[in-house]
Amino acid sequence: MDLTNKQDLENHFAENFDTRLFPILAEHYLEDEELDRAQKVCEIGLGYHPENADGWYILAKVHFDAGNVTETEKCLKNVVKFGRSHLQARIELAEIQTMLNRAPNTLIASWKKVLRLAPAHEKALTELEHLSPQKPAKPVYVAPPTQEEPEVVLDEIHDAPTDDEADDIDQSEELAELESVLESELEQDILSEDLIEEEPKQKSKPEPFDPASINISPRMATMTLARVFKEQGLYYQSLAVLDILDQKGENFESIELERKDVQHRMYEAQKEAE
Repeated sequence: MDLTNKQDLENHFAENFDTRLFPILAEHYLEDEELDRAQKVCEIGLGYHPENADGWYILAKVHFDAGNVTETEKCLKNVVKFGRSHLQARIELAEIQTMLNRAPNTLIASWKKVLRLAPAHEKALTELEHLSPQKPAKPVYVAPPTQEEPEVVLDEIHDAPTDDEADDIDQSEELAELESVLESELEQDILSEDLIEEEPKQKSKPEPFDPASINISPRMATMTLARVFKEQGLYYQSLAVLDILDQKGENFESIELERKDVQHRMYEAQKEAE
């Protein structure tokens, strides 16, 4: 099934109301300004999958386009609840709460959560600087200098060895050195035999994947599509969509955060397959 084809998705959804692909179809309707259909698809899909963060995000956008700001806030809260790394949703939630004149503590908490995902986010830094109360500087206490007491060093006194004791020490050192050389040569021989008996097995490397082999229209490339590909285990397809979004100049921080998550899942999947 072609996930970029609206008709294919409509047919699939009509036969499978419980499909996890419902956010993509809802996003098609949203782009075509069919808000009622987009909302209906989201409500049906979320009835089966209430933890689907992308479904809540599309529904939030539907409510926002319809002018229902309060409902938008409710949906965005569910997005960040079920999709903790959803940077764009956290930013939009903080902006919506600012529009609704929420309490300063609420706004500070929301913008701080944005900074956890994007520490250099300019608007979050500006808003927190504006919201945080200015506290007077506390006086710095400087301790008066203290005089250090001189350390008393006691030299250890050793009796000088006699001539006979010195000879015994020299012989012991020679024997210890000889034993060390023999042990080293023996270890080297054993190591050489092990290398000859067991040759290391070289693991075959997977063939490189060509992202150009994935045919995705730039118009259909969205963050929702990238996330759905990721949840389906189609990691290369997800990365290809993210590359397209990067070329289109979409939110760089959100793309990088999503790309790191996809790459981490790929690494874990490869480890399990070995």
